[in-house]
Amino acid sequence: MLILDDTMPKSEASGSIEEASLVGFQKNVSYPLFKEYDPMDPEASYKYFKDFPGYPEVNGDCWKSVARLRTTRPDLKVGSFRLGDGRGCTLAVWEPQTLLEEFIEPDQMDWSYFKANENAILNITTLDNVLYKD
Repeated sequence: MLILDDTMPKSEASGSIEEASLVGFQKNVSYPLFKEYDPMDPEASYKYFKDFPGYPEVNGDCWKSVARLRTTRPDLKVGSFRLGDGRGCTLAVWEPQTLLEEFIEPDQMDWSYFKANENAILNITTLDNVLYKD
């Protein structure tokens, strides 16, 4: 089973990433959290995120990875669903799936294409539908 987190962005800012943003994220979020994280401070894990594009939902473009699985891997059953806190998650299990054949390459997809085809790209469903055979 493959588990992909944060695969259902709610806005263009939270669903995209640029190289400068990635470097900024690593410099301003990942490293300071590792260096300065205080598990007793409930605000510690969020104080570095506030200037990051898409805050508070910072997903990046991992939805394109889901699109790639849905268009190239007939051996993986892929389904996305919302968790109780509103975040999106995608599971892929080793079972056959019907590929999305009429879609453009994921690296050519932009935000408007994603929003117009979100349900088909992500195969929005329930956890039970991914884990258990129909």
